[in-house]
Amino acid sequence: MEARSFIQRFPSGPIFKNGTISFYEGDEYDLLICGIGLINCSYALGLIADRSHKYYLNLGIAGGLSNELKIGEIIEVGQCHSAHIKHPFLHHLNAFKWGPGKTITSAGMAIHDKKAKEELGQNAELVDMEAFAIATCAYYAKTPLLMLKAISDNADKEDTKDIIKRIPELMNSLWERYAKLNMEPGIVSAVKV
Repeated sequence: MEARSFIQRFPSGPIFKNGTISFYEGDEYDLLICGIGLINCSYALGLIADRSHKYYLNLGIAGGLSNELKIGEIIEVGQCHSAHIKHPFLHHLNAFKWGPGKTITSAGMAIHDKKAKEELGQNAELVDMEAFAIATCAYYAKTPLLMLKAISDNADKEDTKDIIKRIPELMNSLWERYAKLNMEPGIVSAVKV
């Protein structure tokens, strides 16, 4: 759903497609549609791991955990962590930082519970379901990352139908913001633990 506004830029269609995962190769950039969630995203990124990329760009939607973030706002993300890695031996892989910007946490599902929102909001301003997988892959591939998220909801009990209705507009706003940022040198940074 989120990628529909980008697919039209690839009239020749995908190089490969498998369920919700598809990969488009272009002259200026490639497009990977990974589906929803950390597992789908990790699998999809593994399919293109042998390709060289100047940087990874992640444009997507996220729930706002902070009351300061407004629906429709475009946020530059500079650090990410997993809501699920709590093991003391893996804590060094729980957080990645690559530049200025807000902190996002990746959860295994959409957040519609006040208690979960408050708990996740202690360490992050946004929540999604794929950012941690993307940051992890960028880190291991030694590939810089630029992540922009549109606030689609307030991680509350809002009806999913209302969120889905605003996705096309949010994705167009994300693309416009990226087009402006892309002109600035040094905007993409390396991912660090």
